[in-house]
Amino acid sequence: MSLPRCVVWEPLEEGLQGHDLVVLSTDNRGWFSAHGTVAAVQDGVPWGVHYELSVDTRWRTRFASVTALDASGRRTVLLDLDGEGRVVVNAKALPELAGCLDVDLAATPFTNTLAIRRLRLEVGQSAVARAVWVGAPHLELEVLEQTYTRIGVDRYRYEVPASGFSAELTVDDEGLVVDYTGLARRVASSG
Repeated sequence: MSLPRCVVWEPLEEGLQGHDLVVLSTDNRGWFSAHGTVAAVQDGVPWGVHYELSVDTRWRTRFASVTALDASGRRTVLLDLDGEGRVVVNAKALPELAGCLDVDLAATPFTNTLAIRRLRLEVGQSAVARAVWVGAPHLELEVLEQTYTRIGVDRYRYEVPASGFSAELTVDDEGLVVDYTGLARRVASSG
């Protein structure tokens, strides 16, 4: 991936306005880092989320810090992942999140790129990715079983079998989301 890079998405969901800006770089270990900020208005209510992620050389999420701001205050959740499926949340091991290699932040389409890069699917292949889903703006946590199917060189079908949710993701040649059907679209990228 060409780094550093700055990307901005806007939501397409009805009742949701705002922007998601993320700066992508590498750290001193060669790990991939993402620093992002979402400013949103949902059904007339303003909120924001700032996130920082570290991803190892195998594209496994190893650390996530997510801070939400709204009229009720400021909340932060820290997630440490060992790359083998053990998840620690705010310094406490949570066995109910065991097996998660990815973090999926509801506030940004960016985190879909992490599973896409980690899975390295060929056209026609599918794989399940188990992720810690972090809601926005309340930072609720849950396990999210996701299925990615590569349906074209630059397209994936994304499914959450438990809820019946399905969407098509269009990505660039580096796996960064360009269009998340019905939910978000990229409006700018530099770097």
